[in-house]
Amino acid sequence: MNSVGDPGPGVRGLCFVNVTFTAAIALDLSSFDAPQQTLNITLLQCVFMGLSIRASGERVHVNVTSALLDSGHLQFEGDLGAGSQVLLAGSAILATADHAIYFQGFYLGVNSTLLLLDNQIEASTYVLYSPMGLALDGSGLIVKGNTLRARDKGASAASAVYADSFDVKNGGHFDVENNTISAARGIYVYSGLTVSSAGLLRVADCAFVGNAGDSDSSLFYLFDDIVLQGGGQLRVEDNNVRAAAVLRLPGSGPGFRLSGSGTTVAFARNRQADASKPFAEAASLGVDVSSPAQFVVGCNLQGDEEASYDGVFPEEVVRFSCGTCNGEAACYMPGTESVDSSSCSCGCKAGWHGASCLPFEVPDVAAPPLPERAVDGNTSCVEGQTLTSLTLDMWKTHHCYVGVTFSGAGAALTFLLPQMPLHLPINITFSGCTFLGGAALQFVGGGEAAESAGVLIRVSQTVMKSSVVAFSRALPQRCDIAVTEVDAVQTSSVSLPGVGGSSYSVVLLESVVLKASSLLVSNVTARASGYFEQAWCAVVRVPEAGGRQLPVRAVLQLRGIHAPPLRV
Repeated sequence: MNSVGDPGPGVRGLCFVNVTFTAAIALDLSSFDAPQQTLNITLLQCVFMGLSIRASGERVHVNVTSALLDSGHLQFEGDLGAGSQVLLAGSAILATADHAIYFQGFYLGVNSTLLLLDNQIEASTYVLYSPMGLALDGSGLIVKGNTLRARDKGASAASAVYADSFDVKNGGHFDVENNTISAARGIYVYSGLTVSSAGLLRVADCAFVGNAGDSDSSLFYLFDDIVLQGGGQLRVEDNNVRAAAVLRLPGSGPGFRLSGSGTTVAFARNRQADASKPFAEAASLGVDVSSPAQFVVGCNLQGDEEASYDGVFPEEVVRFSCGTCNGEAACYMPGTESVDSSSCSCGCKAGWHGASCLPFEVPDVAAPPLPERAVDGNTSCVEGQTLTSLTLDMWKTHHCYVGVTFSGAGAALTFLLPQMPLHLPINITFSGCTFLGGAALQFVGGGEAAESAGVLIRVSQTVMKSSVVAFSRALPQRCDIAVTEVDAVQTSSVSLPGVGGSSYSVVLLESVVLKASSLLVSNVTARASGYFEQAWCAVVRVPEAGGRQLPVRAVLQLRGIHAPPLRV
């Protein structure tokens, strides 16, 4: 299907099961003629090329389970009515765009909940992206059990969750729990964080892998003021962190300001794999605590040693050591009836949940398998066209372009190889093509060399003007790659949305892993003009940081490279 149409009068819901949508779908809740009714929308085992849910105050229950979205993104827009619930569970959002889930002027009504449970979600730069900020006023956003990955760790803002601002109040809660996160930054809040009136922001039990080469990489990155008042709580606890700090505050603002009864900040029981990164780092960390509010920090490990807080936290911060039970750090006190100091366990009041006595309960979801993606085996070629924009279908086995001109950044091609049907032979061919003005050609691998039935990539008789052919990460096994007969002129750097940053190179190898594969670069002629005649510019660049790995039965060949006055 390529659209859903408008519902008839009195219709209160939609249900799609095992449907493949061939175009981006927009669900506009205002199109339902069912006033004062709860709308029900179920999308089970569907395949999407983009999904947008637009609300105008309607109360709705949305269930998206075992969905596959491997192009476009998921977007939430407008205001959901009070008592709404949105569930995304057991799904894979493998966005080719900068962001995977986009909140555009989005507001959750009172007593509403958005649940993201047990999904695989990845994008180039932002996994969850809210450039206009997020406000949770008596509502909840729960992110639990997911794999969240921002592929471009080199981007300055690449993060699992990015919000321009965060305002959690009146019992609202934002819970990030038991996720596996790979990004330069875990939670990134740019222009201010406020938690008030019994609001709760919690990051717990997550495994976070940052970017060892980024001094700003951190699980929690707060650029501006952090204000907690009226019983608001910020809790960062029981996380495992690698190649990153736990807390980073690069701004010059006053830092943390706490006031009011029950107001608490707790950084407890977090573990960093080693001491190569600081536990917390700030340009000027200020902590202003007005009693009876509390800022508690303790039992945070770097390797096998407790982290040192000297020079990081001032005297107003309560510190405790491992083996000591601090009730404020162990339990969410509003829901706690008693604390057993010997076991440091929490006894919950009626209606409160979990080991820490939280104000919400996360449902268990049993999701069926993801849908089988239909494979396009069409072997025809695109010939003799000029393209300024295009969308790649990762589930084609054959991509063939002959005599095609790709013009501008909108015509950049990014092949996300792990998202292709690698159980079938893949053939990607560019012959006699021209790439102009930033139309980069990128081949992006995964975290490890995946099994494949064979991937053949041929780029030949090609003209490149301010463009680049880039290979990054671990390419699938049994790749046979040849880039030959290339005539290149570089007059500007080229943006690389698939791997981040920009390049002056003609052929770029970025942290490439080849296994049982070969890569040939042959007969490349490169020239520079303007400023770039004097600048360093590589025909073939293999970065030292990260480098490349060539296991047994992998071959990299460079032949016939001619590039005066450039360096190779």
